[in-house]
Amino acid sequence: MKLGIWALTLVVLVLQSSLSYGKQITKPTEAAVYHNNMGIKYLNAGDLERAEFEFKTAAELSPHYIEAYNNLGIIAKKRGDLLSAEAYFKKAIELDKSYGTAYSHLAMVYLDMNNIDKAMEYGKEGVKRSAAVPETHYNLGVIYLAKNEVSPNKKYDEFAEREFQIATELNPSFFEAHLALARLYRKNGRYDLSSIRYRLALEYHPEDAAVWNELGSLYKMMGDYIKAENALKKAASIGSSKTLPSTEMELGMKYLKQRDFERAIEEFKKAVSSSPEDDTANYRLGTAYLYLAEQRRTEGKEGEARQYYSKSVGYFQQALKTNPGLADASYNLGLAYLRMGQSGAAESEWMHTLTIDPNHARTLYNLGMFYINRGEKENGIKYLCRFISSAGMNFPAERDNAIGVVKSHGGTCQN
Repeated sequence: MKLGIWALTLVVLVLQSSLSYGKQITKPTEAAVYHNNMGIKYLNAGDLERAEFEFKTAAELSPHYIEAYNNLGIIAKKRGDLLSAEAYFKKAIELDKSYGTAYSHLAMVYLDMNNIDKAMEYGKEGVKRSAAVPETHYNLGVIYLAKNEVSPNKKYDEFAEREFQIATELNPSFFEAHLALARLYRKNGRYDLSSIRYRLALEYHPEDAAVWNELGSLYKMMGDYIKAENALKKAASIGSSKTLPSTEMELGMKYLKQRDFERAIEEFKKAVSSSPEDDTANYRLGTAYLYLAEQRRTEGKEGEARQYYSKSVGYFQQALKTNPGLADASYNLGLAYLRMGQSGAAESEWMHTLTIDPNHARTLYNLGMFYINRGEKENGIKYLCRFISSAGMNFPAERDNAIGVVKSHGGTCQN
């Protein structure tokens, strides 16, 4: 689950930071450079549409302009279009095989695709070819953390730690790398070092309420309650003076209701970035990815759908880690597992949902249909009858279907 925290909330913050790095083999025209620079300006302002237009214009004016393709890859990745991002970064590498940042960015695309081994391969190439670029070390560190989640006995955390340290040696103001080290040290019980890295991160982002909150909780773990209180007060004072996170959540919900899932994801990502452990923000971001996956599935785009289901899993798990009583997050996590072909994990998660809320209607219905489809008639009827009782007048279509299925299988409900 820490894969979701590390790989999905930190990486995206630094993708644009290597725009100034790169080796040019063919000199672009002045007009192409102008449009590429305008694209960077719009990208930094968060206007992806205009940034993309400028980068495409730069590539059209100078078809061998490596940075333009690299920047188009960054745009595609920020939008969650991993296949296009992969193609753009590969194009940049084709034009200049020594361009390490493109390898590093491509590595993060593969990480988002859950291909950790390929991410590791390209991440190492990125460091090898652009060792002086701090972001290549940071991204490799993130990959090592992900690898440690699946192979904890290999001690990949140690390699991640070293890469993050190199990143901050190359760029002492590298906020994300300091924060990554703070969290890694905290996880491994090295609290003194963790507090140092939190303070270093806050030197460069002193108004980050989420980081102050994390530092406050760390001080509590260390038993320093005075420092904990001061840090938490600082977080509260910042939070009360800012409305942006709530605005992002409101916009995200607006786009979600409009079924504009990609724009909803962008807004919820901002909210998660501001408060990485916020259960509501993580739950809503996971839900937006789940809805986008369902949309792609109905369009027959199974590959994209699977990527988005996979992304949703990490955010639901983080929401449940922060708030174990969030039944809807558990239900959605089970649905994502089912869509990914992990029926055993889906069944187990839905059973967990019912420990949170024994009358969670959607879970009861899905479990009932799950068992019926698997040929376990008695189990299926049991859960469908519980659904019929719990649903009341809600979910009328599912209720009618459940009544029909129970009857067709010779069952009766004592409701």
